[in-house]
Amino acid sequence: MATAQEVQHNYEAFRELLPELAETHPGQCALLRRGELVEVLPTSRDARWTGRERFPDGEFSVQPIKEKDLDLGWFSHVQS
Repeated sequence: MATAQEVQHNYEAFRELLPELAETHPGQCALLRRGELVEVLPTSRDARWTGRERFPDGEFSVQPIKEKDLDLGWFSHVQS
């Protein structure tokens, strides 16, 4: 599982990318690691699976790409 610092760093990067991603990939999911977008995948399940395969240390985050971002605190920043 990603550390709180990794999650926060990824979430900040995601928020910056969100306007463009919402336009180009609405309804899909972003896979992020170390503050960078790794890949956009069709579902959160696909993104989590790809994250686990590529990063066995668990240091990655998955964010749904929605036009209006809802921040529910730390739990909205991570999907497991």
